[in-house]
Amino acid sequence: MKLQRRELNVFSMSALDLFASGMGAFVLLALISLPFFPNTGDSKEKIESLAAELAEAQEKLEAAEAQQEEEVEEEPTESQVDFVIPHLDLVICLDVTGSMTYQIEGLKREISSLAEVLDRLSPSVGIGLVAFGDRRWRQPIHEMDIVETTNMSTIQSFVDQLTPGMRDPDNGQNIDGPEAVTTALEHAVRQTWRPDSEKRYIIAITDNPAYSNRIAAAFRIAREFSSQRDHYVSAVRANFYADDALEFLEQLAEEGQGNFVDAAGGESMLSSVLLAILEV
Repeated sequence: MKLQRRELNVFSMSALDLFASGMGAFVLLALISLPFFPNTGDSKEKIESLAAELAEAQEKLEAAEAQQEEEVEEEPTESQVDFVIPHLDLVICLDVTGSMTYQIEGLKREISSLAEVLDRLSPSVGIGLVAFGDRRWRQPIHEMDIVETTNMSTIQSFVDQLTPGMRDPDNGQNIDGPEAVTTALEHAVRQTWRPDSEKRYIIAITDNPAYSNRIAAAFRIAREFSSQRDHYVSAVRANFYADDALEFLEQLAEEGQGNFVDAAGGESMLSSVLLAILEV
């Protein structure tokens, strides 16, 4: 005959666990709170001291919260962040033949404004310039390597020297037609791009196409440059001087993954350059 087991289960194991946990929590809270219980001999002074410390802590907390709210208000909105350009290098290839007088004078007036706008959009900006004319000129290329906008006087000084035909009798200011666009692009890609620039743009501004035997080379340069991350070639048609300039410049911008800007209606140089780089 099997004997029955006799057990006295006053508390179940779960009840004991709960009781032990509660007791442990009580002991822990008691140990933490013990220093804050003043004895009866000096309770008034300690209460006043604790009240003062509490008031000071409350003031610090309110000040920190107010500062945090100000920082949140000063943070740019999502729409503003979309317009910020990372560290930027820009090389402008500008046609300086006789038909480009309006654009040359416009760049002289607006280069400082352009730099100021770009400085607001980017943490740092470098600007280079390649002035080009006709390959029959004695000197078809005049070049300024990339300079940071913190040295604006150097940029302005170079731009101020630009003139239609570059004041050289050997340039023959009446010579016009296809220009040395491809040569200008070759110089642009060889500029000293800043190592920390995150976006790099070349903008060709002209009213003529490249020479017919060098058009393919211009497209190849644009493709190779834009094959690198965040590298773009944009194009601006300056005026209506040559009908074949439109097709050439549109394709140049397409090959360079940049923007084509038709400024033949007399748009400012500032707006033309900004349109050539924004939204790319």
